[in-house]
Amino acid sequence: MDVEADLERLRADLLVSIPFCPHEPTRRQRAFLALQEREALYGGAAGGGKSDALLMAALQYVDRPDYSAMLMRRTFADLSLDGSIMFRAHQWLDEVPGIHWNGSDHRFTFPSGARLTFGYCDHEDDRLRYKSAEFQFIGIDEVTTFTESMYTYMFSRLRRRSGSDVPIRMRAATNPGDIGHAWVKARFIEPRNRERPFVQAFGKDNPYNDMEDYLKSLAQLDQTTRDQLEHGLWILDDGQRVYRHDAKHDVEALPTHDPNGRPLSPQGWHRAFIADLGASEVKPTTGFAQLAWHENHPHTFVEEATKEAGIIPATLAERFQAEIAEHGPELVCIIDEGALGHAYGNELRVRYGLPIIAAEKSEKRANRRLLNGALERGECRLIKGMCDAVATEWASLVYDKSGLDEAKGLANHCADAVLYGWRHSQAHRSERVAVEPEYQSPDWWAQRAAEAEAADRRVEDVPGYERW
Repeated sequence: MDVEADLERLRADLLVSIPFCPHEPTRRQRAFLALQEREALYGGAAGGGKSDALLMAALQYVDRPDYSAMLMRRTFADLSLDGSIMFRAHQWLDEVPGIHWNGSDHRFTFPSGARLTFGYCDHEDDRLRYKSAEFQFIGIDEVTTFTESMYTYMFSRLRRRSGSDVPIRMRAATNPGDIGHAWVKARFIEPRNRERPFVQAFGKDNPYNDMEDYLKSLAQLDQTTRDQLEHGLWILDDGQRVYRHDAKHDVEALPTHDPNGRPLSPQGWHRAFIADLGASEVKPTTGFAQLAWHENHPHTFVEEATKEAGIIPATLAERFQAEIAEHGPELVCIIDEGALGHAYGNELRVRYGLPIIAAEKSEKRANRRLLNGALERGECRLIKGMCDAVATEWASLVYDKSGLDEAKGLANHCADAVLYGWRHSQAHRSERVAVEPEYQSPDWWAQRAAEAEAADRRVEDVPGYERW
């Protein structure tokens, strides 16, 4: 969508009627409210009237008895804050005759019978609380605080009865940054998609703001955050990412030679198969990973990473049995024995006779840093096309505000499975394999000189030795 051209077309002659709205929409808000596409994003810089724009959009069809809308924030606490979108709705609607508020359901009912509900999605499973609901409008405020799977699931709640002409709309608003920055940017910002228009708003476009005073507050922030909020720039400090995977290190298959071109014997490969259990029985949460490393190669390879739903001890046993049948009894079988894993691990050992070992989980932060170093140096590599599940998690996992742990509510079971497997591969290597330098290269001559010097020292240590 060419927003500037459309704004020019819509500017002064566009009058959008918003029931119960106490003030006139801004120019950018009018453009947003006039969109006919199913999906759209509003925002960018702070102060552009994001929450007002979403609330206006939700109110557009409340004169229709067959209309139901929902506005969402990530947590209920976010909804309850002073100045939040629900707080603002109460300011607009509480004193209007004929509008009824149901506090237990967090819902306004209008004289027409139309409904406006407020919801939240604190954790991944919270989205399932809406699985029997039906809306014609869903608006998500601060959408970058949501995961992509939360957002896309809500499309399943958008529907209308046969014969209705109420439009189906998914609307979102946000500033750059936070845990959903990457997927929101990919979906709406770069490249621009006419089917998913983005109306960029700035604080200066909102006449209801005291921008001069607000800019003084923004001036106290770090440069990245200031660029996000003041200028609406879709940049993200790379330090927020938990994992530093770079697809340029991915490989098509396991290597057949070491870095110096010497053949790798098939017998030198070692493997671990790891399961990190998720609690959901209806969506893929249990992460599986298989890692391989060779005694004469310095790198570790993630051969496969997948996610499954509905895992019980019997199906888990079948997975491990199949992997052992394929790779032999030397395969290391690892389970994260936290939560469900402890009972599952015991059952696999006792009932099925499987050689299950518990994942080593101590010093997780330190080992995550070590794995990141290996990822950056290309010493831990993914097999292309076999590890999309972990690549997706690595791309979305960010630190919480402490900067020490992963933000809550993000999918991480594949990432943890790979971390446990990589840690085991490093422990299995009693020492890093020395790779022979190229013949007669400077490194080769330096190695020969070091060996000669060491030999001289050994001779000098012999009793009675005297150098002439």
